[in-house]
Amino acid sequence: ESGRLEKPGSSPPPCRLCKSARPAFAPQPHSRNHHARPPRFSKKASAEKKAAGLVKEINNGRLAQIGIMGCLAESKVEGAVPAIAGKIAHYDGDYMAPFEANFHLF
Repeated sequence: ESGRLEKPGSSPPPCRLCKSARPAFAPQPHSRNHHARPPRFSKKASAEKKAAGLVKEINNGRLAQIGIMGCLAESKVEGAVPAIAGKIAHYDGDYMAPFEANFHLF
């Protein structure tokens, strides 16, 4: 951000992408990537290709969950996952503490 601000009472030109009253170089009150839009890769894809993509996405999510659980297991029991043995620091805490009824910060 360049730090340029409008004068009080002035009317800045609209942003060319979101048609807001603030120019793109001014500090935005909302997120920094407010112009980002999700890609539309499957807009013109066939139903079969969309179904195959959905299966791939679900399988990738499952694999990510398995990977996270492997990292958690290795951090609790050293050598539990031979492929990453010794690469993750040991953790003595309780992973489920935030989900317990008596969880508090102080």
